[in-house]
Amino acid sequence: MINNSRNNQNEHILVAYNMLDNIFTRVTDIFINQHNIANYVTLGSAGFQLKNEILVKLFGPDFPSRMISYYEEFSSKNKLSFEYKQMIFNSNLIKIFDVQFQRAESRFHGVQQRIVSGCNKINAAIGALMLLESKISMCYENSFEGEVVQ
Repeated sequence: MINNSRNNQNEHILVAYNMLDNIFTRVTDIFINQHNIANYVTLGSAGFQLKNEILVKLFGPDFPSRMISYYEEFSSKNKLSFEYKQMIFNSNLIKIFDVQFQRAESRFHGVQQRIVSGCNKINAAIGALMLLESKISMCYENSFEGEVVQ
């Protein structure tokens, strides 16, 4: 039995951060496209700062830490088959984004006038997650490589 909890925890945090970065990038791109913010890709470090500011406004400053905690708890406590575990995790992830985008309605009240409707934001988030499902699955699957549980 291999038991290296410190490295395992660090690996799970790294996987969660990578997963968050993929999701945040896709959701932010959708958000920026909806607001017709031109030349985002050419903004360089300014674009990165803009992305972070948008994410904080959308999800709140504690969203990354809440997401990582949820991911770690889910990964450590669920002893189901990988396929079923992955399905539940992805489903819960979509629910989290659905709730977060509903809460974002009030935070973005002024900007909201430039978006077709609040439903489009929610649908865009779910669509982004569906597009990223394979990347999430790869990150999630890679987090268990090298683990031997007896």
